[in-house]
Amino acid sequence: GFFVGITYGAAMLYQFVENRQLSHKDACLITVFLCLAHAIIEDTMLFVVVGGNFWWILLTRVIMAIVVVRLLATRNLYQKLLWIGLPKEPSGNEIKP
Repeated sequence: GFFVGITYGAAMLYQFVENRQLSHKDACLITVFLCLAHAIIEDTMLFVVVGGNFWWILLTRVIMAIVVVRLLATRNLYQKLLWIGLPKEPSGNEIKP
């Protein structure tokens, strides 16, 4: 279930970028958010098993992911992170099938 959802979501994200329905900035920021928030439920549950507070851990992770994405969105700071594997900006020279 979850793997298929991530794969389907990635394919849709790729298709939106290819069709220019999603800006390069948005694609990069979505990628950063997904990297920061992936496995958020599973990790939180693991910490709950060893005594952590579910809501404290969950809300902290969500808020931190939102704050980081917001910081990267201001003044286009996300462009300084392209070297770590964020999506490259399409050059427009690609041949469409």
